[in-house]
Amino acid sequence: MANLKVDLSLNDGNLKQQIQQDKQAVKDFGKSVGEQAQNFTKVVGSITNYKRKLSELTKEVISLEMSYANLSDEQKKSDIGAALAKQLNEAKDKAASFKDAIIDTQNEIKQLSSDSFKTDALTEGISTVSTSMSAMVAVTQLAGGETEKLQSAIAKLILIQTASAASVKIINALQM
Repeated sequence: MANLKVDLSLNDGNLKQQIQQDKQAVKDFGKSVGEQAQNFTKVVGSITNYKRKLSELTKEVISLEMSYANLSDEQKKSDIGAALAKQLNEAKDKAASFKDAIIDTQNEIKQLSSDSFKTDALTEGISTVSTSMSAMVAVTQLAGGETEKLQSAIAKLILIQTASAASVKIINALQM
């Protein structure tokens, strides 16, 4: 019977080094995941804060609109009316900014949580180009210009758009 000797020691310097690198990579990954979880918690907190502020601003806008509506035409033309109108416009601008911040943050979270971010971006890009080309056809037609080549290009683009959207659906279905 042959004597088989297997060396299970980790005397190989490269192997030890690789294991250490892998351990460090796992630690770094864990740290990164923890940091991302903290960042996500901060973002959710920010959205909640924005929504609360938006609610407060909406109430303020309604109150200011009611106050302004109750002014007589003469009062609206006075310094008090002008100040109230200015305050109303500032409150509306601030509320719009908060609403925009909420929507932007929610869209960013949606993008980052997508399993098919790159294909979603490709589909969105193709859709944007298609919409732009449709606008060009409309303007060209209004100006009385030649649109056959543009319409042909749009038809091809729509086919590409349909194929890319189908690809995204297939990719998403396969990832479930």
